[in-house]
Amino acid sequence: MATRLIGLSGGATVGLAALVSGTADAAPAGGWPTYAHDFHRTARADGVGDMHNPTVAWTLPLGGALNPLQSLVTDVDGDGRANVLTISGGRVVATNPDGTTLWKGALAGSRALVGVWALSGGTPDVVVDTPSGTQILSGTDGHLLTTLSMGAPVAGVFVPGGADASSGGILVLVTSRGPVSGFDFRSGTSVTTALWTATSNNQTSYLVGDVDGDGILALVHPLDNGFEIDNPLPGAVKYSLTSHVPDRGGCLLLQLRARQRRWPSRRRDHRGRYQLHLQP
Repeated sequence: MATRLIGLSGGATVGLAALVSGTADAAPAGGWPTYAHDFHRTARADGVGDMHNPTVAWTLPLGGALNPLQSLVTDVDGDGRANVLTISGGRVVATNPDGTTLWKGALAGSRALVGVWALSGGTPDVVVDTPSGTQILSGTDGHLLTTLSMGAPVAGVFVPGGADASSGGILVLVTSRGPVSGFDFRSGTSVTTALWTATSNNQTSYLVGDVDGDGILALVHPLDNGFEIDNPLPGAVKYSLTSHVPDRGGCLLLQLRARQRRWPSRRRDHRGRYQLHLQP
């Protein structure tokens, strides 16, 4: 079975390159629990492969260098294979693993790829920041589903509405020291206005997890000198802690040291309570 790696290369001509080898072991890739893999920021993870003499399978010019928010590798059409999403000339382009174009979005002045989630259940949707608002594109063919009245989000997170992935959920878009808005996609993609709006702290690292064991996913985000846990449906605060965390000038990084949707028991303390880890 061929092993195919897809990546971005810089320089005078920026392109996508896929490397192909003869066979591949079935060993799983290493975990990646936090930014750059670990707190030492090594950006390395254990893994086993069997690549020999890889060659370039295809190259696709992109027309210029892309910033970290303008490229994404994920399954965008729900066929189980990873695609490459890029922003080129103000439009979103989805590329298949073999280098062929899956679809091209409209010329909308696209600036950043906020994320890819199955917002209303079913196939994935692409969330894109544009000058006219946050656009939601169909992951299947790239057509515009709706435009959200939200300006320049710097982060986004999706909270599934239930255990069934087909039930849709709440899309939360965040700006630094600006609006944080939750958009309800549980009844479809015909959404334009926010279900609720709050004001963010300086931090924009929002995570999703069941932090208190009640079976309900919550929004967790750091404050300048603590952290806050919110109910994603009304956007209301469930818990907040500021007095026991020293003020580090707004440089706290929140990490939920567990899987996103389920907390293993080994992550509890000796009293069986769930733990949050704050690292300056």
